[in-house]
Amino acid sequence: MAQKCQEYLDRWHDRFYLYGDKPFLQMPAIKAANVQNFGAVLAEISTGNTTVLTQSQVEKMLIDADKALLIVQLMGFGLGGVNGH
Repeated sequence: MAQKCQEYLDRWHDRFYLYGDKPFLQMPAIKAANVQNFGAVLAEISTGNTTVLTQSQVEKMLIDADKALLIVQLMGFGLGGVNGH
């Protein structure tokens, strides 16, 4: 199994970048959405008018590895919003 995974990753290496023509796990239609801070999808981070109770709730800059992990984690959750649906 490990060998098959390595072959897959080697074959599709260029499809795992966060940026560029073929960004990893991102849909082209997302460009129409409002840009928000990453804290908007991190439940433990206080954003907007939410009160910060501890230092750990303050939004921090994410490195690309953290951004990639966040994308994969969000694939398992349905995010709600106010859009009339």
